[in-house]
Amino acid sequence: MMLMMKIGVVGLGYVGISLAVALGRYYEVIDFDSDTKKIDNSSRDNPTTEVSSEALRRADKIFFTTGSGKLGGFKISTISVPNLLWSN
Repeated sequence: MMLMMKIGVVGLGYVGISLAVALGRYYEVIDFDSDTKKIDNSSRDNPTTEVSSEALRRADKIFFTTGSGKLGGFKISTISVPNLLWSN
């Protein structure tokens, strides 16, 4: 029996979308990104070359949002955003 849980993924880059698609076949996933263009693209097609359109369609438990009010009540949360690298 599959454990029902809600998982939060922050960031819709190549790491976030891959993670959301892998989990979204089995669990409810809320994928948040502040970039509305990424959210719009993910609703129609894959926003990166990291996942196929077919894999995105099979992951039917993903909800993409720019609404930070949806960020809460998760059993598991991940943050998949770019690291800022610089030299001193």
